[in-house]
This record gives sequence, structure tokens and C-alpha cells, in this order.
Amino acid sequence: MKNINPLALFDKKITVPTSKSVATRALILASRISRPIWLKNLPDSTDVINLKNALELVGIEFKKKGNDICVLNSFPECEKSSPLTLDTGDGGTTNRFLLSLLSKGKRKYRVRMDKEMRQRPLEELISVLKNCGAHIFWKDDVLVLKGPVKELTDSIEVDCSRSSQFASSLALCFDQDFKLKNFNSSQSYFELTQSMKKDFFNFIEDYEIPTDMSSLSYPLALASVLGKVEITNFKYDSLQPDSIFINILKDIGVEVFLSENRLIVKKSTFNRPIDLDCSSFPDLVPTLCFLATKIKGINKLKGLNVLVHKESDRLRGCFNLLKKLGVDVELHGDELCINGNPDKKLKKFSFKAPRDHRMVMMAAMLMASNSGGSIDGFHHINKSYSSFADLIC
Repeated sequence: MKNINPLALFDKKITVPTSKSVATRALILASRISRPIWLKNLPDSTDVINLKNALELVGIEFKKKGNDICVLNSFPECEKSSPLTLDTGDGGTTNRFLLSLLSKGKRKYRVRMDKEMRQRPLEELISVLKNCGAHIFWKDDVLVLKGPVKELTDSIEVDCSRSSQFASSLALCFDQDFKLKNFNSSQSYFELTQSMKKDFFNFIEDYEIPTDMSSLSYPLALASVLGKVEITNFKYDSLQPDSIFINILKDIGVEVFLSENRLIVKKSTFNRPIDLDCSSFPDLVPTLCFLATKIKGINKLKGLNVLVHKESDRLRGCFNLLKKLGVDVELHGDELCINGNPDKKLKKFSFKAPRDHRMVMMAAMLMASNSGGSIDGFHHINKSYSSFADLIC
């Protein structure tokens, strides 16, 4: 149980984690290339750690220096013959990206993912891998997979309506075209994948993981409401969809000072409510919900269907949490309408968190900026932001 006290003032100079979305893609791409590649500033996210551990077990060799690692060899050339069980955790990118990579090998793999991941969408990707010739099936709670997939002459359809990660997984691991179907949300993550793939296959020797734009949103939002923050390791990355948060803050009147490697945000008077289609940046929604409670007027967050398939049902989770605190909030289909009141102090509350890092951090920010509270399951922050506690103490 983590107790969180109200913050009278938020005034900090901090570093934020580097991007786990970029890091998981970089690990997969570097594992396909036979020449050594350095990945710099790898984050300590549990998703990244789980993927690196799985790659090491299948035969990928790493050399470590501080927060940098060098990927020394490639898959499937590193593969051994005996069957192997991999414990892969609950990460969407970890599991979805790894399945496509493993399907290129000849070895039998037993992928043992956490219950929460087994309940998230996977069947669309499994169906494509089967159509490509992989033997893949569930045996009890373990996904058994054996390749190799075959070379295809015809285009294969991929249903991306529930997750763009299916498309990214296939693009990272295969060099043929796939027909993307129902690609209605988070398409910018696929564009990030395609851009990184070009970089890696253009004979680079090292790749620096940029600032995580999702994690960046938390200190920026707290500073907008409670004081000031300076990000000392800022590296802007426009390819990450959540980089839009900086422009969102500017649009609603927040003071933002931006240079090449320095970012400062100060408490501001908001000049208008939020009105956004969030389908391209769904990971920002919990932060935007927090911010909306402090912005006077009706704040509208739309295009939220994809939130249902995250680590928890974030759409219903955000609504229920705000409702529990007495926030004037309505849910209409895939749209949240939040009537913000900057003068209202929300009550102290306790929160039994789902296994969802972003819901934990949303609850913590609501506590810190209002009357405090306690969170059971605070450790789930380690999925993306292990030092988040430093923000709220």
C-alpha cells in the first residue's frame, strides 16, 4: 500500500524514462540484424526487461555498458534445437512482437504470458501467423509456437481494429507487404515502426532511445496544475504519437519553454477546455482525464474504444474513478465528457489498482493534487515509470 499526501507545490527538476515503445521495437529490429548494434539509454521498464530476457534465452547475445546494450548476433541464426519455455509477462509489445520473431525460427517455443495478457487481443495475430505456415496453438495457459513461416507471394490480411500492434509486429519481423484492415486507431505507432525499420536496415551502428513521451505527460500535467517542472534529459521525438501532449498544453494556455534538450512547463490559467479525438494517442487519456478535472468547463475526450483492450478496460476505469471522486463526468459510447472545476477539492480516497500502470499514475496524480489517499498495487508503475514516486513526494 502506498500512501500519497497532498502536494501544496510541485517544483522539480527531473529526468524522465526513455521510451519503452521505441525500446521494444529496437530490440526486435536489432535481433534481426547480424552486425552488432548499440542501443543507447534503454529504459528499465518491465516490458523491456521481459523482452530482453526472452531474447537472451533464445540465443541473442548482449554486451552491457551502463544503460546501453550491444546486440551482438541475430535470430534465427542463433537458435538452438531443444524446446524452450519463455515467461513473457503482461506487455502487449513484448508478447506480440516476440511471437512474430519466434515464428521465423525452427525451434518449438512455449510462451507463458501473464493472465492479463492472455485476456487481451491476440487472435488476429495468431491467425496471420497460422496462415503464414506457423504451427501455433494454446495448450492450457501456454501458447505453443513452431515455425518457420513460409515465403508468401500473396498479400495476407491483418485485422487491426483492436490493436495496431499486430501490424507493427509483422512489419518488424517480415519484409513482405500485409494488407491492413480496419486500421482506425493508433496508426501513428505503425508509422513509428516503419520509420525505425528504415533506420535499422540503413547500416546504423547505434540507436539512441528517445524520451518517453507518454511518461513525460505526467510531470508536465502536474506542473500545469501545481507549479513548475524542468525536464533535464528531454529529447523531442515527433514520431511518438504522445509527443502531441506538448502542443495540447500550448493550445489550452499552458506556459511551455522548449529547447533542443530542455523543457520547462509552468502552472498556468487554462484558456479553454479540452476537446480532442484521442484515437491516435490513447495512452494519454488517463493524463488528460486528470487535467480535465482542473479545467473549467466541459472537456470532451473522444475516440476511446481502443482503451477497452489495454492492460485493463481503461475507458470504464477512468469513468468509474472520476465518478467515485464526485467529478461531474458522463460516458457516451466512446466519449468521456468531464465538467472540470479547478476550485473543487476532490475527497481523499483509496484505490485498489488494476494491473495497469497508467491507471495507477492517474489515481496518484488525482490524490497529490487534491486531498491525498492510498493505492494498493502502486508497484505496477514499474511497467513504464519506476521512479514515478519521486514526482508525488
